[in-house]
Amino acid sequence: MAEPEVKHSDKDTESERNKDGSSDKEHDGEVDTNQNDVNTTEITIDSDFDLLSKEQKKTIMEAKNFFEIHLTNEVETTVTDLISKSFQMKMESRDFLETYIKKCVNICWLMCRHNPPVFIEFPDVKENIPFDTNKYKPYTRSGKYIDHIVWPALHLHEEGPLLCKGVAQGIGQKDRNKLCK
Repeated sequence: MAEPEVKHSDKDTESERNKDGSSDKEHDGEVDTNQNDVNTTEITIDSDFDLLSKEQKKTIMEAKNFFEIHLTNEVETTVTDLISKSFQMKMESRDFLETYIKKCVNICWLMCRHNPPVFIEFPDVKENIPFDTNKYKPYTRSGKYIDHIVWPALHLHEEGPLLCKGVAQGIGQKDRNKLCK
C-alpha cells in the first residue's frame, strides 16, 4: 500500500514569529486583528481510498459523519443568526421564522454536502434565454424567453439529470426587445 503524501501549510510562518511566540505586528503596541492574519493550518492528504482496509474506510466515514453533524449545527445557528439580525425580525415572529430559516439552511447544507453537490440552476436572465419547458414551468405567463426566475431548477449534480423543474416568468420577443433597449 502506498504511503499517503502529507503536505503542511502554515500561513503564520516561523520566520514571522519572535522567540516569545509573538509576531512583529504585536510588538508595535497594537495587535492586528485582520481576518487575513488568522493563524491557520491546512493539511492535505493524498491517498487512494480504494487501497484502504474496510476498517480504515469505516473509521474515515465515521469521522466524516461526526464532523458533518457538528458542522451542520454550527452552520444552521450561524446563518440563522446572521439572517435574523440583518432583517431585524420582530420578536413575535422571530421563533417561527428562525425555525423555518434553520430548516432551509439545513436543506441547503445537505445539498452542498451531497457528493457530488446538488446543482441549483439559476441562469443570468440579462441575456435572451429561451424558455425551456423541460426545465421550467411558467409562473403566470409563458413566453419565448425567460423574464425572471421565480424558483430555480435543481439537478442531481452539475450537468446531471433534473430533480425538480424550476418556475420562471415568461416574456415574448416584443416585450424582451423593449426591456433590452
